Amino acid sequence: MAKNDTKSIGMAVLGIVLVVALLGLVLLLKGSPTGKAGDEQPYAASLGGKNVNKVQCPVQCGSSRGAKEEAIMCVVDESLQGKKTYNKWDSCPGTDEMNKKCFCPVEGGF
Repeated sequence: MAKNDTKSIGMAVLGIVLVVALLGLVLLLKGSPTGKAGDEQPYAASLGGKNVNKVQCPVQCGSSRGAKEEAIMCVVDESLQGKKTYNKWDSCPGTDEMNKKCFCPVEGGF
């Protein structure tokens, strides 16, 4: 083989590598949606599971406050009563008897 043939083969291989690298970079930067929260729910339901992301807010709850363990009632905001919400400690805000902010634990959570 002549030296010129080796050079042209090397340039062809280098060109192919460059095209593949650029294509990979474009696909990497373009990105694609991998899903969103809640996509696992149909799969969980097919296995007999329940909705693991959302639970129901109660209408009201009782809690204790202070050294005497005085019982107070926390009434959940009307817009959230009986509605599904995320399972977090502050998901069901409301007001107590003294018009102070309080939180009821979600039903079926924690």
